[in-house]
Amino acid sequence: MSMYDQVAFINGSYYTFIDSAWTKTGIAVPGFTGSEIIGDQLVINYDSDFDILRNGLTPFLNFTNVDSDGNAITWSSSIVYSDGVNNVGNTKFADISIVGSSPQFSIVPTKEPDEHYKSNIVRFETSGLPAFSIGDSIGQENYDDQSKLTVDVLFSYGAAHITSDHTKGYSLVTIGSPLVNFFNNSSIVPFGDNQGLHFNNNGTRLFVNNNSKINQYDLTIPYDTLTMENLKSYTPHLNDGTGLTDLTFNDSGNKMYLVNNSGNKIHEYDVDTPFDITTAIKRDNILNQDNMDKDIVIVDNGSKLITKTGTTVVSHDLEENYNISTWNNTTTSIKSLTTLTYQVKENRYPSSYERRYSGVYYFRQTFFSGGRAFTRWVSQWDHSSTAKSYCFSSDGQYIFWVTGLASYFGRVYRQTLTTPWDITSATSTQTRNHTIGKTTIDTFERNDKNNGVQCIRVSPDGLKLFLLDTYTHSIFQHNMTTAYSLSSIGSNIRELDNVIEPNGGYEVKFTYSEIPNPTPTSSYTDTSNVRNFSFNSSGTKLYITNDNDVYEYNLISPFDLNSVTYVTSYGIFSSDISTDGGIFIGDSDQRIYAYGNNFIRQYNLDSNLSTISDPFKSKELVVSTEDNQPSGIYFNDSGTTLYMSGSQTNNVFKYTLADKDKIYSASFDSAYSTPALITNLSGIVTNKNEDKMYLLSDRLVAEIDINSQFSISTDPGVSYTTVKGNSANRGIRWNNDGSQFIIAGNSTLETYKTDNLYRVIPI
Repeated sequence: MSMYDQVAFINGSYYTFIDSAWTKTGIAVPGFTGSEIIGDQLVINYDSDFDILRNGLTPFLNFTNVDSDGNAITWSSSIVYSDGVNNVGNTKFADISIVGSSPQFSIVPTKEPDEHYKSNIVRFETSGLPAFSIGDSIGQENYDDQSKLTVDVLFSYGAAHITSDHTKGYSLVTIGSPLVNFFNNSSIVPFGDNQGLHFNNNGTRLFVNNNSKINQYDLTIPYDTLTMENLKSYTPHLNDGTGLTDLTFNDSGNKMYLVNNSGNKIHEYDVDTPFDITTAIKRDNILNQDNMDKDIVIVDNGSKLITKTGTTVVSHDLEENYNISTWNNTTTSIKSLTTLTYQVKENRYPSSYERRYSGVYYFRQTFFSGGRAFTRWVSQWDHSSTAKSYCFSSDGQYIFWVTGLASYFGRVYRQTLTTPWDITSATSTQTRNHTIGKTTIDTFERNDKNNGVQCIRVSPDGLKLFLLDTYTHSIFQHNMTTAYSLSSIGSNIRELDNVIEPNGGYEVKFTYSEIPNPTPTSSYTDTSNVRNFSFNSSGTKLYITNDNDVYEYNLISPFDLNSVTYVTSYGIFSSDISTDGGIFIGDSDQRIYAYGNNFIRQYNLDSNLSTISDPFKSKELVVSTEDNQPSGIYFNDSGTTLYMSGSQTNNVFKYTLADKDKIYSASFDSAYSTPALITNLSGIVTNKNEDKMYLLSDRLVAEIDINSQFSISTDPGVSYTTVKGNSANRGIRWNNDGSQFIIAGNSTLETYKTDNLYRVIPI
């Protein structure tokens, strides 16, 4: 007689007739309509609405750790596969996860979705179990196999059933349904490593991020990840590397927050259409970017940001005109600025110092004189100077740049842009040599001088060329008789007055004596650190920067350095401007951009430096003081409290916001040290009442009671270990009533149901 002839199914549980009594030996998921025996197999039937993907079974087993005589029992497990008939092999198809205290286990097979819960056997065996005595406390007799006792758990389409090689096994193992059950895996895997997730208010839209990108989906059934569709993607412009570990929105959906563990920051984004990431934009007054060193311009009606990086000019698009934080970090075009190279030869043998330190090449050369051949020593130095600064004509049809001195001279370049502002369309070069800067009598010291021309500007009408010389602490104004034509200056650009040197001499020389240290201490060190200047669009204001301040001047006659008067200096940029820092005035004088140390900072410029203001209060919260590896963030419903988890410290940090939803108003409140079972803190969420929080650590979800003083929140010892495909959980969110929680992990999205709202207690 088949063992299944003695099986009954009552109220969702299987009972087997063992030793003259009915013992609970199995459970089934809801939707069971009946069972029948076909051949030697028990076949479970379900109603038409049953969906194996949505009705997972994650039973718990309780293994007693002593027998009826008080003998200790050690259990081990192995996993075998059966085709549902008699073919049993040793291939591993299931996974075992501890739920609660050992020896309680949650068992679930891990196969392809359409194969879940089909014919999987998890086998448990005792190890070194003592022999059972005849006539022990429950009348158990000895049996032949005294070394081990085998218990199998058979999974079959949403049902689990215990069998054993001896009736003793049934007294040592009990089976039941946990209070938390796996519900489904997402039919779509948004990323290979899902770092965080968030739903809109009614669960009809889901957002998932990995370390550099966000995906958005519509859900036809709220909070049901099996109904994901209509993919939209967004790549945030963080500009300081990848490392997104979580995201969240405010309650109204017009603010999105991203935590970035490579920059140790939380970023705030405006979402112009609520809960639509395609309208997300980071309006901020600061842009961090490693790949820029000098001379920024914002041109073409504010749609392009162009920066100098070494010897190249790089163009990027701005998604919102004049807003630097909307810089698309994908380079749109690159142009190389020519490096001036020049070779110096002297007919002499180099000195020992020159041979050792100056990079001289020397060789014997044959020459003829009076019909006779002679030889002589020749010393040769290869000199060069890179582009120090660049600028554009007001209409974007020309690009100019200037080098420092290479040997005795430097060079000014002009190229025509066949397409305005398109740096890749440059053609037809004009050049003029210049001799501005400090040279020495020593040939080997004439290479790429630091003291000399450091900045070039051209007036909007194209009739004036301005060069800033850090050796004389002056700006030279050279007039061009033909707009934008270097040829109309003369054969050379000289630092001599045009009365003395009409062919290339300067029209006006303005010395910026208000800036500290106006006299160089040596031919190589300019301690005033002035490197940059800019005019406003009308030419009535001149701004000069060093690494401490911005200096403002008035010009009575536009773009005429004869009429300069000092107004004031302003030190708002003092802590950030590097030696090569500078400013750019754009947008009809409404904005001023300061840059240096790989950053750009943007301000409103109302009339003069004393009235500048921040157009966007900071959209970044630096959290490195609390944790250098922020892993999760979550706002409360009122938008006044921010929680952040950190995997470096395994702590949770609470911030209070003075202004609702505004990250700039966040101030650190307190920290909670997580319990010892949290070894890799990777995500956080709270319930709606904000009296419980839930922490992720690999596969563990721990439930914590939030006390009135956050730092002394309580660990009640409630946790649940997830049982599906993710080996590392990254993010967690609840549905709207606390009956389900959804996990984002390194493989998929997992949904779990809980019998007790907002509780992860498994048993």
